Amino acid sequence: MKDNMINIGIIGGDRFAQEVLETLTTYYGGHRRVNARIKAVAYPDPEAPAMKLGRSLGRETILDYHLLYDPRLDIDVIVILDPDPSILEDVLASSPRSIRVVSYLVFRLFWDALKSESNRLREQAQELDAIFQSIQDSILVISPDFYVQEVNEACLRQMGYEREEVIGKRCYEIFQRSNRRCEEDEIFCPLRIVKDTRSPCKRILPRINRKGEVVYLEISIYPILDEGGEIVKFVEISRDVSDNFKKNEEINRRLEDLLKKTNEELERRKQELIHQDKMASLGKLAAAVVHEINNPISGVLNLVLLIKRILKEEGLNEKDITLFKRHLDLMESEIRRISRITSNLLTFSREKKGEMNVVNLNSLVEEVLFLYSNMLKINQIEVKKELTPNLPDIVADGEQIKQVMMNLISNAVEAMESSGEKLLTISTYEKGKSVCLRVSDTGCGIPSRVRDRIFEPFFTTKKKGKGVGLGLSVVYGIIKQHGGAIEVYPNEGRGCSFEIELPLTQPLEKYH
Repeated sequence: MKDNMINIGIIGGDRFAQEVLETLTTYYGGHRRVNARIKAVAYPDPEAPAMKLGRSLGRETILDYHLLYDPRLDIDVIVILDPDPSILEDVLASSPRSIRVVSYLVFRLFWDALKSESNRLREQAQELDAIFQSIQDSILVISPDFYVQEVNEACLRQMGYEREEVIGKRCYEIFQRSNRRCEEDEIFCPLRIVKDTRSPCKRILPRINRKGEVVYLEISIYPILDEGGEIVKFVEISRDVSDNFKKNEEINRRLEDLLKKTNEELERRKQELIHQDKMASLGKLAAAVVHEINNPISGVLNLVLLIKRILKEEGLNEKDITLFKRHLDLMESEIRRISRITSNLLTFSREKKGEMNVVNLNSLVEEVLFLYSNMLKINQIEVKKELTPNLPDIVADGEQIKQVMMNLISNAVEAMESSGEKLLTISTYEKGKSVCLRVSDTGCGIPSRVRDRIFEPFFTTKKKGKGVGLGLSVVYGIIKQHGGAIEVYPNEGRGCSFEIELPLTQPLEKYH
């Protein structure tokens, strides 16, 4: 199957063709956003500059450019870098219609324009570098992994270093004389804040200069983001505030005392609010449980009374037996619903250490699907299993993991209640030192605006009377208790997927 890469064939062998091949291979060859590559070079002289370069780069080198049409090369575009007009005429007449052709004159026009723009940008970069070096504030450019990429003269003068002592070194190695990152030591690194918030940050930070003296700098750090919102570098601007810092130390100590007292008061108020919140949550839970359990009990009671009335008023016939069976199915469904609610409440209300044993995730999946086979059949759910064979065993509480699966499957069935396509896909696979379970459905999905809240206790997107919002909270608690992780993703088209990752082993204390 053809990939999305555009394959280019070059016709030409002179210095111009060599320049084009070298430039495009060097720049675009490693550029992730450019899905194009030069796959072949064609020229009758095998010792021509472009042909020799093509061989050294591992490209196909062909003496007859007509061979570029060979389907095995899978050429999408032919670029003619030979000024001979007869070549263009011949290629246009003989090449397949599936191959696009770029003429020498057109390519040369764009190439010259690109070189002109490149030269202009180079000159502009030189001007910017001159400005950068002339700025009196200290400036550092730091990579996301803390390497110093650029430094101006003001910074070197301020700290007493030479350029070669700073470039390519980690910032904490130079300015803290440490082999550990600042956030792992006593000094808090402002880069951490910028990484978390993707916003500028200003801090006063102690650093050690070339003489070993501690200086205090007011540092402002600005993140530089790529198109995807990822940080590609940090720009740090700083100035020496050692004198002011020392004068303010006494003020800072007073403020710390005041802050300590304030924090103590806030902690007291916090505990009061937590108590009030617990009481409110308890009332909310009691009301929700009474409502949720009362509904199915009322339904079962009405069906029992109906059956008793029919038995009292008239004799049984075949139609009544069929009706009784339907009523019994409804009663069973409602009683199972009560059981699921009480089970979730019990699990949620107690922090019980699991009984850890060696279990196999595939076997647990098969057990749960067998238990739920009747419910899945009644709801006309098609089940697709994608279980990785020879999946490693894990150490876990098998009953709790089965409860996780049952909750996810129940939610998936309810989500697909009104769907045209009802497909439940259960997958298992290995991932590093973990195994993963993925449960996907084709239901109504989870709106993005509430996706971050679905694991909160009492939060539910179901209609009134369908649940108290504890199922996914229980799932989350069990997975976290096992040292695992759970994520929810929207599916392409319809529905959503829950992905669970469980470690192969558990810490020793969890066995006791």
